[in-house]
Amino acid sequence: MTERALSGVDEARILSVVPGRVRLKVFGRRRTPEELERVTAALDALTGVNAVQTSSLTGSVLVRHDAAGTGIDDLRTALERLGLTLVYGESSERAQGTPARWVVEAAEGVNSRVGRRLGGSDLRLLFPAALGVLSLRQATRDAPGLDQAPWYLLAWYAFDSFLKLNDGEAPRGPVEDLPPEHHAT
Repeated sequence: MTERALSGVDEARILSVVPGRVRLKVFGRRRTPEELERVTAALDALTGVNAVQTSSLTGSVLVRHDAAGTGIDDLRTALERLGLTLVYGESSERAQGTPARWVVEAAEGVNSRVGRRLGGSDLRLLFPAALGVLSLRQATRDAPGLDQAPWYLLAWYAFDSFLKLNDGEAPRGPVEDLPPEHHAT
């Protein structure tokens, strides 16, 4: 994705949370010094916020606050007033430039096209099903070319890939309550 397409992203991603300290990353057009000054002013105005540090170079926002008096909900409310959505997870801008992200986007594109053509069944169902069929074929007769892969191995791959492809999606969207894995220790 190009920088022009990313410039419309109005989000602040939570990078780390520890009691009394939250690090965010601001994306898109909100990363300018002027916009970060608005973010600083809005967060500084919150009761319990001790300090806000920003960097327009990285888009980083560090908020030091009284953990007992100020929480994520307070930060979210202040940022939403500025038109920013507070989310957690991998940063969308950083992810755009990685080869792994390109592969994932390409696979998602193929998956959606397959799903549209087949009326809802996509690769998350078809790939494990194909491995399951191969395991049954291998178990019931001698399959030329597949003699290196025993039926039980293919059955395991079918089961494992189904679980990983259909249950491993990270939550996306606004932050409700941070899961424990997003809290730094």
